[in-house]
Amino acid sequence: KISKLGVSRGSWEAQVIDAIKPEGDEILLPKTSSSVFVSTNISYVLRSLGVKQLVICGGLTDQCVESAVRDACDEGFLVTLATDACVAKSETAHGRSLDAIAGYCRRKTTAEIVDELRGVAGLVEAPGAAAAAEVLARAKKH
Repeated sequence: KISKLGVSRGSWEAQVIDAIKPEGDEILLPKTSSSVFVSTNISYVLRSLGVKQLVICGGLTDQCVESAVRDACDEGFLVTLATDACVAKSETAHGRSLDAIAGYCRRKTTAEIVDELRGVAGLVEAPGAAAAAEVLARAKKH
């Protein structure tokens, strides 16, 4: 709240930019707190889908992203943080946050994550795997 990043539901600032707008059956969960796990039903949705591992990216690394990583671990998910698909107000804040959450998640670049997804036998053909790689690629561009 101190960072003044809160926006009103339905406002222009709250709209998802076209480059990463959900497509097809992708799910959008508007959040109202630092951690997506606190103000949405994401844990229920993920468990209902059988998800056990998460790749997290976003902004701000040292605020919302860090909160989501910690909460995802507390919820029992295995977490990988896409380090180059996160942003903070400064490189220093970004770096400190990455160091602070090192014990909570694997830290990989988007290229490393995509290569890993491609390297797992049959995973790329699994529902959602190709879409996950595409969302990571789109997030990195913006």
